[in-house]
Amino acid sequence: MKKMPKTAIFFLLGALAICGLPPFNGFISEFLIYSGIFQSLHAGNLFVDVLLLFSFTGLAVIGGLAIFCFTKVFSIIFLGSPRSDASIHATEVESSMIISDFLIGIMIIMIGFFPLLFMKPLSGVVQVFTPATQVINRIIPTLNSISLSSGIFIMVIGLIWVLRAWQQKRQSISTTATWGCAYKGAKAGLHQYTATSYADSLRGLTPHIVQVKKEFTEFTEDEIFPQPRSFSTHSSDVFEENLVTKPGKSVLSFFQRIAVFQTGKIQHYLFYALAFLVVIFLLTLLKWI
Repeated sequence: MKKMPKTAIFFLLGALAICGLPPFNGFISEFLIYSGIFQSLHAGNLFVDVLLLFSFTGLAVIGGLAIFCFTKVFSIIFLGSPRSDASIHATEVESSMIISDFLIGIMIIMIGFFPLLFMKPLSGVVQVFTPATQVINRIIPTLNSISLSSGIFIMVIGLIWVLRAWQQKRQSISTTATWGCAYKGAKAGLHQYTATSYADSLRGLTPHIVQVKKEFTEFTEDEIFPQPRSFSTHSSDVFEENLVTKPGKSVLSFFQRIAVFQTGKIQHYLFYALAFLVVIFLLTLLKWI
């Protein structure tokens, strides 16, 4: 983050927005979904109410998991000691590459602070499909309150930052190696904290869904001088493994087996076309019979 501050700040801005945290556009979009769910609970249909409650719970869980995900992503990429020579010698990208990030960042902030500017044009599109005028009118005061609260929040953060900067001018700040349980003998960048422990509590709640495999040779009692070892972990998603990976491998294996028909010879391809026409003719003939 110190070597690429602009990239890091825009990445952090996008991460906060996609996690649905205020005062950015992701929070506004999720707030509208939550509002729609709560207002639809008055429908009086038990099945619809149960479905909406599951939707509400699922949306809240997804938001929490997104925070875990992007906490780890941001910390691994931008925080901690360098883990490679490329990161040691990293430099900020050219200004032309920051323009797109800047434009997206402006939209993220504008939607978060001034949602009504974007809600009114969208409401005209929504009303083509459903009479949403009353719903939008009821939500306008709340959106105004959100905009006001976001402004106050940013001012408070700015004040705290100014006070901290003023206080730090009187302090002498020294930079040392990351504390690693009083051990600093490992190669720089290898012995440090990561965000894996941050998600360990969540992983412990879902051991059968998030399966973590560890590759490490345990020490033995008679091993007076331990040999060099490596430690690595790999997590797999049960749903992804069974619903995406395994079916995908089966489909790929099927296409690999029938690839024998792709010989590259024009005679074979003409024969396939002729065989197809014969099959269609026979099926048509059987239909009429």
